[in-house]
Amino acid sequence: MLYKVTPFGYFGRPVKISRGPWFQHNSVEDDGLECYYVYTSEGKTMTLLSNNMPWQDRERMAYFYQAIQRNNALAWFGGLWLGVETVLRVPKLRGLALGWRALALFGVSAIYKGAFDAYNAQYYGPVIGAFVRKYNNF
Repeated sequence: MLYKVTPFGYFGRPVKISRGPWFQHNSVEDDGLECYYVYTSEGKTMTLLSNNMPWQDRERMAYFYQAIQRNNALAWFGGLWLGVETVLRVPKLRGLALGWRALALFGVSAIYKGAFDAYNAQYYGPVIGAFVRKYNNF
């Protein structure tokens, strides 16, 4: 299987992944074998490699992360749904031009998504925080 799209030989170069300022620093990188968690603790950026955790806790952490990702997608879906309903039913937003209405749709959807995420963070935040504090020295 060809894994490289760029030319081979003298004109070839290694594939580079851009890590510009838009890269989210509080995230998880998965290489297929282990997860690399990046989080902030007391103002410092900390890292946790899932290889340093027991197998059960590694699986639980992965399940919690997948649940958060699923809830994030559901929050976007719910936010877009409520955003469409809001833009179609509020007279001031319905009277806007098409481009401004689309911009208002994404803005209102982001507000609803933030509210859903804040509600979900009440349940998942303490559990993820407990795992991170448990393995803070690793």
